[in-house]
Amino acid sequence: MKDMVSQFKGELLKQSGKDIEEELQLYVGVEETLRNDFNRVDLEAMFSVIDGIAGGLTPKELGYLATFFVRRARDPSLFTPPPPEIQNSARRLLGKFQEFVKRVCWVKPEMLNEIMSTYVNFFPTVKRAIGGGYSESLSYKGTNYVLDPNWQLFTTNYDNVLEVFFRGGAAQLSPNISLNTGFDYDRRSQSHILNRLDS
Repeated sequence: MKDMVSQFKGELLKQSGKDIEEELQLYVGVEETLRNDFNRVDLEAMFSVIDGIAGGLTPKELGYLATFFVRRARDPSLFTPPPPEIQNSARRLLGKFQEFVKRVCWVKPEMLNEIMSTYVNFFPTVKRAIGGGYSESLSYKGTNYVLDPNWQLFTTNYDNVLEVFFRGGAAQLSPNISLNTGFDYDRRSQSHILNRLDS
């Protein structure tokens, strides 16, 4: 994700038009601030900030600690949302970012067979090793595979391959297999939050 900050900026630098200068200025400003304050920057951090700007978030929406520090800075202008033109630049950047991520990171549809071949063998192997009560049979290319659709998986980073397997492959083969990420979309914060029913 760190290399992608430069890669995305490189794509912005190749573009032209009346709005690109404003977008590039915002992107570079966020990158410099994050690099100076956190000594590192990745694409997820960049677009967490840009998403907040696009949504017009202020320190109050970020919580008590952010509000406390802004009050201590004695700068009341920090409580006003970013100007509309900056929010619009951030929205355009978000659109370009989403397109970029789909193009660069997303699993290509033609990879579904390879993903299915890997995971229909992997999950039954795990099931045989650890056992478990409930089983769901999954038939793929004429072979039946047994797995437990109630397994809880944890990845340290977003895993699109697993999502493609569960939403695009296994779910199509068995109505009892689905993907529950444990998160729900929260409109107020415009982010995904832990689903309290799963915790």
